[in-house]
Amino acid sequence: PSYYMSAGTGVLFENGRNVELRTSQSDNKDEWYFVGTYDSTFVAIPAEIGHDHDGSFEYVQNSLNNMGYTSNRTETIVDSTECLTYIASSRIFYIRSHGSKTDVTLNSEDLTISDINSLETNALENCDLVLYGVCSAGEGREGANNLVNKTQEKGAVTVIGFDRMVLCFEVNMWATAFFEALENGETIEEACISADNVVSDEWDGIITTNSWYIAGSKVQTLN
Repeated sequence: PSYYMSAGTGVLFENGRNVELRTSQSDNKDEWYFVGTYDSTFVAIPAEIGHDHDGSFEYVQNSLNNMGYTSNRTETIVDSTECLTYIASSRIFYIRSHGSKTDVTLNSEDLTISDINSLETNALENCDLVLYGVCSAGEGREGANNLVNKTQEKGAVTVIGFDRMVLCFEVNMWATAFFEALENGETIEEACISADNVVSDEWDGIITTNSWYIAGSKVQTLN
């Protein structure tokens, strides 16, 4: 009872420091913050009227909870560094915003291909799935210099994006159906097809079969 759990010698906040037991401590090295880790991160960039960027989050979170992903987090105000950190630290990352082949709109800046290219090799190897719910992130498909390919090249197991302009309410509907299909044990590719079928039953619009593009594993399951 007379011992304190204390951070060892070195620079405060530096990763990899040892933990020591001490009988007394005069500074803040024995003050601790316990921070939860997260299986999944959802990012919805606030949008103008008419663009629903977080309408699918509740349904997606329910599906993930049912698969055992119990620690979900929703963030809305992020910069490119935070966004990359969330991808690297989450098993599942899902973003809803505006975008293009080479960038995703964030709050005060864009997440760009250059940002992704600056990462170390395999920086995203702990991420099982990235879903870019934005326009054209998969444009050009295999071999193209697009967000989907560059993200997967940094180690993410599976990355999905659309190869054309998509409508917000369609993406929300598609993502809801996609994660429900994953919950039911379907593979990534099977879940994409199932989501297409749900959207096509409701709306004869822009998202049609194979407008999504998958880089990485198509046969991965999440439960």
